[in-house]
Amino acid sequence: MQKLRAQAELLAQADVPALVVGERGSGRDTTALLIHKLSLRSGSRFLKVNCAALPSHLLDKELFGHYGDQSRYADRSVAGKLELCNGGTIFLDDVAEMPISLQEQLIHVLHEKRFFKSETGSYTDLDVRVLAAADISIERALSEKKLREDFYYRLSAFTVHVPPLRQRKDEIPLLLQHFMHRLSRHYALTAREFSPAVLDACQQYSWPGNVRELENFVKRYLMIGDQGASFAGFNNPASCSNELHFRNVKLNSQLSEEFDQSSSENKSLKSLVHDVKSSAERNAITAALEKTGWNRKAAARLLQISYRTMLYKIEQYHMKDFGTYTSTFLTGGYRSGHGMKHNGKPS
Repeated sequence: MQKLRAQAELLAQADVPALVVGERGSGRDTTALLIHKLSLRSGSRFLKVNCAALPSHLLDKELFGHYGDQSRYADRSVAGKLELCNGGTIFLDDVAEMPISLQEQLIHVLHEKRFFKSETGSYTDLDVRVLAAADISIERALSEKKLREDFYYRLSAFTVHVPPLRQRKDEIPLLLQHFMHRLSRHYALTAREFSPAVLDACQQYSWPGNVRELENFVKRYLMIGDQGASFAGFNNPASCSNELHFRNVKLNSQLSEEFDQSSSENKSLKSLVHDVKSSAERNAITAALEKTGWNRKAAARLLQISYRTMLYKIEQYHMKDFGTYTSTFLTGGYRSGHGMKHNGKPS
């Protein structure tokens, strides 16, 4: 990771497109943000576009803007993120998922440093640095013609590889402490100490979801401590790699069963289960919103709930988009990440 940071410092001085390659959840967006923060463009905007979260027509609007629709903005132009971060950096996450037609448009934008706005009938000049990210299957995307070779070569003049967490296991204790500190402050809860068994299990686990999975585990551990870890395989750390399933979508029922067996808490059992279920629901909604870049409709589809229900839950849990954060394993500090404030119990 020290080598990665040194590469980021060098890339920050070269104002050219760059490609960040790594597994999902390994820290690709944090790496891109670090490059931006170390560059001369750090005083301008850094905007992220998730190319996998939006259909083609919405992704086109997200990048290039549009003029008028059926909303209250029908009488004026809505700028796209390329224009909004003029002078700054745009980060194209999961760029291999971008439709071919948009890839062709961006090739011309990168070459000419401008794009045509049909509503004004004129060109808009752009001074934007493009950083892109892709997972390790990018070669397959090239072979299957999902990613144009000329677009790939234009983006990958400089390539940074972010190693998965299983190759940086000495960072795990640091990351556990970092997320515990940040999340305990965010949720206004008392930070928990990690038991030796949990620390040992975390060191043995392969973390297929990388840093993102580790953060989700810390959220869970913060809420319920070792009791919640036991059902995930921590009773036998030696078999942890086979038993750990931190991303199980049936978390609610598992937590309920776990707490039905516990009578040591001062709170009533019914209240305890209710609180845990609410926390799990908030966490699931937060994860979906973060994954879709806070696109509420896309998040609702991901969770298989209605758009109206999604809006109700966001209001119920007082959730807000607080922007991206930078992890300590790259920067030595942190900023508030995507998250929410929960004032009082949900109705």
